[in-house]
Amino acid sequence: MPQKYAQLGDTEQGDVDITVAEFEVLESKPGRRCQRCSRISRCCKWSMGVLLLLAIIVMAIIVLSLKGYIELPGSNNTNTTNNALLQESAEFVLGAMDRSVDPCSDFYRYACGAWLASYQLPKDEPSHTRSFGMLRDANIAMLGQLMQSAELEYVSPAYRLCTDLARLDARGLAPLEPYRQRIEAAGDLPALATLLGQLSTEGMRLGAFFSLVVEADDMNSSRYLVTLWQSGLTLPDPSYYQRDTTSLAAWIEQAFVASPDGALNSTALDELVELERQLAAAMYSPSQNRDVSQVYNNVSVAEARTTLGQLAGFLDAFSLQSTEVLNLAQLNYFRALGLVLSRRSLGTLKNYVKLRLYQSTFHLLGQPQRAVSHAYREMIYGTSSSPSRDEYCSSAISASMPMLVGKYFVEQNSIDTAEAAEILEHLEQSYSVSFGQVDWMDAATASAAQQKLEAITNKVGWPAEWPDFAAFYGNVQFSDYFEFQVSLARTAAAEALLQRNETVDREVWGMSPSAVNAYYSPSFNEIVFPLGILQFPFYRPGNLKAMNYGGIGTVQGHELGHAFDDGGSKYDAQGYLRDWWTPASRSLFEAEVQCVEQQFSRFEVAPGVSVQGSLVVGEALGDIGGVANAYQAYQAWRLSSDDANSEDELAAEYFNMTADELFFVSFGQLWCSVASPDYLVMLTSTDPHPPGAFRVQGTLSDMPQFAEVFGCAAGSTYNPAAACVVW
Repeated sequence: MPQKYAQLGDTEQGDVDITVAEFEVLESKPGRRCQRCSRISRCCKWSMGVLLLLAIIVMAIIVLSLKGYIELPGSNNTNTTNNALLQESAEFVLGAMDRSVDPCSDFYRYACGAWLASYQLPKDEPSHTRSFGMLRDANIAMLGQLMQSAELEYVSPAYRLCTDLARLDARGLAPLEPYRQRIEAAGDLPALATLLGQLSTEGMRLGAFFSLVVEADDMNSSRYLVTLWQSGLTLPDPSYYQRDTTSLAAWIEQAFVASPDGALNSTALDELVELERQLAAAMYSPSQNRDVSQVYNNVSVAEARTTLGQLAGFLDAFSLQSTEVLNLAQLNYFRALGLVLSRRSLGTLKNYVKLRLYQSTFHLLGQPQRAVSHAYREMIYGTSSSPSRDEYCSSAISASMPMLVGKYFVEQNSIDTAEAAEILEHLEQSYSVSFGQVDWMDAATASAAQQKLEAITNKVGWPAEWPDFAAFYGNVQFSDYFEFQVSLARTAAAEALLQRNETVDREVWGMSPSAVNAYYSPSFNEIVFPLGILQFPFYRPGNLKAMNYGGIGTVQGHELGHAFDDGGSKYDAQGYLRDWWTPASRSLFEAEVQCVEQQFSRFEVAPGVSVQGSLVVGEALGDIGGVANAYQAYQAWRLSSDDANSEDELAAEYFNMTADELFFVSFGQLWCSVASPDYLVMLTSTDPHPPGAFRVQGTLSDMPQFAEVFGCAAGSTYNPAAACVVW
């Protein structure tokens, strides 16, 4: 499925199955830009200076007279609240570190070593990142408790349906039978394709062969575009089919045993696996899908029908106008699809569609089917148990009803975001300065980059206006969990199709306010920071600036960096896909991109299994730009603030390090993470984010400022001879 916005991270996937109600995320649209505070002029008349001097003298007299009664910041009797906060922060930071490790050799273990040595990955989790996981678990626990203890409109009824296992078990396979019968009744491939289109509009989005999404047009982000995107594999990525598929065949057999069909014979099973292998061979890789020039192929409805051939009936259910255009994203895949399917019998194709049905819905059914879903997670992720049902359902409902649950989350959390907004403003100023400093950006490109930077929309916390939840959820059925999820998807699909002829709504968010994440949307040139991530350890008012700049500052810098990475830089200030670079600057920049790609390709997650540099280079560039500019912004704050000296003193007192060292440790600890071996291998094929250890090493080894702060000798791991100094 296309992901047209760059998220900060995708490491905390939890244990929630993809449901038939997972409607496609429409592009988030830029909201109203935050007002900038005006700055008081430093040029004052002489008379104003005299008055100011007199005021200072008077205030000094008052302060001295009251010193015995008031505890002043910076005095020996430091405010108790600040003391407690700093002590708590210090215990969190120092408790994770292994200071016996040389930071210039392995800064990741220097920052995270004690936590890595002590943390045990739960059997129901494929991975856990300390910062993200801590907040995600706390948010889910809070929301789950709220769903149980309060009567949240629409949310609590859905939660009760999810937790009513007796009801799910009693219904058994009954919800599937009408769908299975319709699949069996298809007389040929065209009829099967027509059925898939009908099921999609009915809320049963199986993704067989391909999926239809409604999203903003890359060439004109004010309008929507219908896109067909390759999909339909049981395994996470096409590359899996180049390996041994014995475990895949065993799982498919298990799925059919638990289905109304019963066990497949060996021939039918082999043909089904071979069909998926051929589909995988025709598909684009995740790295290819990152290149928008390869996945933007607009054609007329008539041309699309010709290319789809016997699958053209899929489009009939969507009432497309003859004047509309469609994006056949992976055009060569769609051209090859007809030949692949012509080699398979109708029985095999029906079994394939039924397999998509079972994989999409088994987690909504009885215990035998839920066990099959768990077996899949065990096969792919290496997990050996499932979370409690309460935890599962709070996660599942949060994922199914993201904005509504996000509204309740916001109502329960009061977080002062003023300092985060100020840090973001400083990050933008830092990027503005950087445009004139980097070697690969000439004056003309720097000027255009500045225009794009100034046009970026910042969304922080939650939407200015909430959607009309009653209008949407009033059409959703709450009779049982299966029908709830199907009707949720049906309602979302109908809404998306109605929107396609409208102007894009630029106020919509593409992420729940409760999410511990952030994203940049190139089509709308916006960055979004949900309230869920504006918490410790990313951000906390009253923390040392070194921690907040090293935490949320690097997150903000990361998202801003995506506007100028290898993908985001191809979109202009209005979010249109347009080349606004000079050829000379683009050529120099591509050389830096190649350097980073090669650098990350050298990292191994296991013997013989390397990070795919071409897949992670965009996120790596986001990290490199984010940390470099967050550090530069922090240094600018230190030069302009009267609190810089106390920052150093408090860093030494509470953390036993300099404030600059604390900045880098705070960044490094955002990515303290563990994962099962199977999950790590999967990430190298599917995740555009590097594993945590390499996000730290790859980023900081490209920063000469880091080497200077920690005194790393030339040629050491974190001060290499051939660094990729992009920013």
